[in-house]
Amino acid sequence: AVYTGAFLTLSAEDREWIEDLFGEFFDTVKLNHVTLNFKPTQEELDETPLGKEIDLHVIGKVEARDFLSPEGGITEGVQALVVELPGGIACANAVPHVTVSVKGSTKPVSSNWALEAGWDRIAPFTLRARVGCFANIGGSARVVFQHPI
Repeated sequence: AVYTGAFLTLSAEDREWIEDLFGEFFDTVKLNHVTLNFKPTQEELDETPLGKEIDLHVIGKVEARDFLSPEGGITEGVQALVVELPGGIACANAVPHVTVSVKGSTKPVSSNWALEAGWDRIAPFTLRARVGCFANIGGSARVVFQHPI
């Protein structure tokens, strides 16, 4: 899989604040990026400002349990933060977000479905991130922050 994202640079204080916001995390903590574009074209990748440091303005949250996914399965649980991105940073998702944690066999993509059903506004706060590209090709996974020369 290849995707572009805004990869979080969380402080211990940031993580503690987020954990307090939800009370406790589900089994599998993700809390590492905002997916900007899943499987981008070469043109979309070329237009992505890799390496750019940005502020993510967190404006909302969702915590959903035991809901039906579009594929017909039951999603056990997902937690996510809703973010506003700075100008010039495009996101293919209807609601830009950070998947915080998932429960059981729930996949992080479930955040999209939970957010479509609605989310709660919260007192805004800011997280720092760096734009990059994640690639998992042939079992070798890594994030790059610059375009190849």
